[in-house]
Amino acid sequence: MELTRKCKICGKNIFIERDRSTFFYDKTGFYHKGCFVEKKKNQKRPWTDDLLRAFFDKVSDTTDKKVDDLLSKKREQDKNRELAHIKQEEKKILFDHIRDTYAPAVVPGSFYSKLTQLISGNYYKYRGSIPPLELYDMWVLAKPRLDKIIAEKEAKGCDMSQRWNYDLAVLLAQYPSYLERKERLASIRSESECKTKENLTETVLKRMKTAPKQSKNENEIDISAILDEI
Repeated sequence: MELTRKCKICGKNIFIERDRSTFFYDKTGFYHKGCFVEKKKNQKRPWTDDLLRAFFDKVSDTTDKKVDDLLSKKREQDKNRELAHIKQEEKKILFDHIRDTYAPAVVPGSFYSKLTQLISGNYYKYRGSIPPLELYDMWVLAKPRLDKIIAEKEAKGCDMSQRWNYDLAVLLAQYPSYLERKERLASIRSESECKTKENLTETVLKRMKTAPKQSKNENEIDISAILDEI
């Protein structure tokens, strides 16, 4: 959505980004330059071109500062909206998985509310928040173990008709371990990528050293050709 303000004279929209050279701002509001010029030219004591030019020069810095502030706020709002949209999509992935995992049982709305509170950091039984995709990941990874635990409890006569609450409690208890595992895997992946880059660089340098020397009239070594061979 474009950022707009109303002209204080004609009342029509001023498009802040695309009309930047056609308006100005002062402490009373936004104005089309054309509207302002027409008004000042037609008043009882008309403004001269020099007076108008001096006025526009005077309000130029104020206008630029105001526009920059508005655009900065708009970018922040757009970013927040995008993050909110992404979070909604991630929540949908989690909620769809919950629904499908426990079907044909119907998971009550109160459980989804609990998950929403947990995601936003407002769940009174848990300090902090957990991103929806991390909850989803834990649910997927832990399902075989959770199924085994539930089967053992049901064999002992325990009522597990609302096992989603039990499963969530287990996952919350295991969340610190999940984060440690995730961090460890990320570290291993990073080390592996660095090693791959080092090996590639070493291979390229070896190829360059062993490449046949060319005469002064010939072109320099084609690095891209060496890389293509790797």
